Amino acid sequence: MKIVVTGHGEFAAGIKSTVELLLGPIEEIKYVNFTAGTTESELDSKFKAILADGGKTVFFCDLFGGTPFKRSVVVSDGNSNAAVVAGCNIGALIEVGIQLKTYPSSAADMAAQLIELSKAGTRSFVKQDITLQPDDDFSDGI
Repeated sequence: MKIVVTGHGEFAAGIKSTVELLLGPIEEIKYVNFTAGTTESELDSKFKAILADGGKTVFFCDLFGGTPFKRSVVVSDGNSNAAVVAGCNIGALIEVGIQLKTYPSSAADMAAQLIELSKAGTRSFVKQDITLQPDDDFSDGI
């Protein structure tokens, strides 16, 4: 299983930097930027080269409906070993990244897992007031 991280500008390079800082390089994750001056044809060629081995592949795109997403869909059309997701987060990618070498299921299953992990990992901080009781004992640090 491999994942192709792609998006506008230096999105893929930024994600690569984060993944490699936290986990080190992961051979099964490929990174493809769509920068100013890159044509759709050039993007298609990069995607086709990655798909050429016939292995299971999930495209991990920055935005639903953007050019990298649309070209991923077009290039993978009819390929039962490929799936396309958009808007997922770095936490989800990191969580699945460590399973890629041995991932037993389909690209569609991996895409669904990325979406669920992204949803579960999207949170906001809510400050809560805590009232300590006079008999609370925190001498053990807990």
